[in-house]
Amino acid sequence: MRTKLVALVAASLGAFAVASSNASAQLYPYRLVDLDVTTHDSFGWGLSDDGAQIAGFRYPEGWVWDASAGFRMLGFLQGYSFSFARALDADGNACGYSGIEVNGTQPARAVRFKTDGTVENLGTLGGQFSLGWEMNRAGKIVGDAGTNPNSTDWHAFLWEEGVGMTDLFPGSTDSHARDVNEFDVVAGYLGTNHAFRWDAGSGLLDLGSPSGYPNAFAYGINCAGQLCGSASTASGNSERFVRYTDGVGWEVLGGVGQNNLAYKINDFGQVVGTGVVSGFLSSAALYTDGFGLLDLNTLIDPALGFNLRGAFDINERGQITGFGQVAATGATHAFRLDPAYFVAYGGGFAGTGGHVPALGGFGVPAAGETIQVMVAEGVANGTGLLLYSTTSNAIPFGPGQFLIGFPFVTAAIVTLDANRQAYLRSTLPDTTPSGLSLFFQFASFDPGSPKGGVALSNGLEVIFP
Repeated sequence: MRTKLVALVAASLGAFAVASSNASAQLYPYRLVDLDVTTHDSFGWGLSDDGAQIAGFRYPEGWVWDASAGFRMLGFLQGYSFSFARALDADGNACGYSGIEVNGTQPARAVRFKTDGTVENLGTLGGQFSLGWEMNRAGKIVGDAGTNPNSTDWHAFLWEEGVGMTDLFPGSTDSHARDVNEFDVVAGYLGTNHAFRWDAGSGLLDLGSPSGYPNAFAYGINCAGQLCGSASTASGNSERFVRYTDGVGWEVLGGVGQNNLAYKINDFGQVVGTGVVSGFLSSAALYTDGFGLLDLNTLIDPALGFNLRGAFDINERGQITGFGQVAATGATHAFRLDPAYFVAYGGGFAGTGGHVPALGGFGVPAAGETIQVMVAEGVANGTGLLLYSTTSNAIPFGPGQFLIGFPFVTAAIVTLDANRQAYLRSTLPDTTPSGLSLFFQFASFDPGSPKGGVALSNGLEVIFP
C-alpha cells in the first residue's frame, strides 16, 4: 500500500507560522557516528534494537561498543589469540567465534561473549570447528559447525541455553545458517548453492534461486520471514543483491558493482549490504521499497571525508552499522548511521503471535523531497490508524504507552499487506514549511492484542528541517 502524504502535510503544517524551507541547502537522510576516532582499523557488525550497542571487530579481537562507555574488548578462548563478534542479544551478550583455523592449534569455535566477561565455548557438532554468525533477542545463536573430526564438512546449527547445538539438516551436504529472527526462524544456504529457511514446525525449506541466477545465498531474515542475500550467475562474474518474500518470490535488487552481498534485512524490508565497485574497492548500499538500491555514500554529507565501504546490519530504527574509510588517513573505522529526520523513540507492545508493530521513515521532509513512512509487524492484511500530534508524551496504555501528546489526530487509515507491511510515500509540495516536528504512532487493529484489540508501535518524530 502506498498512500499520499501531501494532504496530511498540508493540513498539519500549513497552520504553523514557521520559517520557510531552505531549498538551497543540501540535506542528507543520515548522520554519521564515527565509532573509532583512533587510528585503529575497526568493523561494526551487529546492532542492538536501540542502536546503543554495536558488536564488531578490531584485529585481533572482537568488541562491543556502548554509546555511553565506548569500546569493551571481549577477549579470547583460553590459549587463543583471535576473536570476532558479530551480533547482540537483548541482554548485551554477543556471539561470534574465537580461533583462526579449521584445524591446528586454534581451531575456530563458536562462542558467546557474556556480559560478565566470560568467553563461552559453544562446542561443535562432533567435528573440530564451528562459527557463530547471528543471535536473536532471546539469545539463540546460529552458525555452522563441523560434524566429522576428519573432514571439513559444514552443518547449519541453532544453539540455545540448556540445549546446546541442534543440527538443522543432519545427514545432508554442507549447510550454513546465517541469521535467526525473533520467532526462531533461520535463514541460510545449502551446499547446492540454494537459499533455505528453517523453522522447528516445518523443517528446512529449499527456496532455490532467482531466474537466471542459479546460485543464491541467504544472509538475513526479518520477522515477516523475508530473506536477503545474494545471487550469482553460473560463472560467478555477476552477483546481485536479492530478497525473497512469501507470495512474491525472489526479487533481484541490483548492485553497486560486479559482486554484491546483502547481509541484513529489517522488518520494513530494508536491506543493507556491500558491493565491490572495482578491484578491492567496495561501497555500502541500502535498498528501500519505493527508492530502490542506493549507494550509502550518497546519503551522507561528503564534507565528512568518510567513505562507507560496507554495511552489515540495520535495525527497526533505521540505524545502520558497518565500516568506512577515513579519506584523510586511510584508516578503517566502524560507523553507525542514524536517520537524521525520522527519529524512532520508545517502544510498542505485541499483538497476536508476539508481533510488535513498528513505525519508521526514510528521506528528507523538506519542500520538493520525496519521503516515506513505513509500517511493519501489524496484522497481516489488517488495518490500523496512523496517529499524529505536535507533541510527544508517555501516557500508560495497557502494557505500553501512547507516545504522542493530546490532542492527537488520525493521519491515515493504513491497510497492511500479507507480510504485515505498508508504505506511505509522497513528494512534499514547495509550500512545505520548516523548523518543527510532528510525532507519529501506529495503532494496529488486532483482536489478539492484550489491550482492547489494539497493539501500538514505537513513536516516530518527523523533523522538518
